[in-house]
Amino acid sequence: MNPSISQKQRIVSLDIIRGLALFGIMFINVKGYMLIMEGTLIPEYSGVNTNDL
Repeated sequence: MNPSISQKQRIVSLDIIRGLALFGIMFINVKGYMLIMEGTLIPEYSGVNTNDL
């Protein structure tokens, strides 16, 4: 297995998808961290809404 791949062998579309995935993960984590730092209560979610019962 060759750990270093030349620039010609890279798949550009795969690199773009990986970048977007990392951006999405960072975006969600930053929003969650902001909620914790502001002291906002994070609502508990169990999949069942008690208002619908």
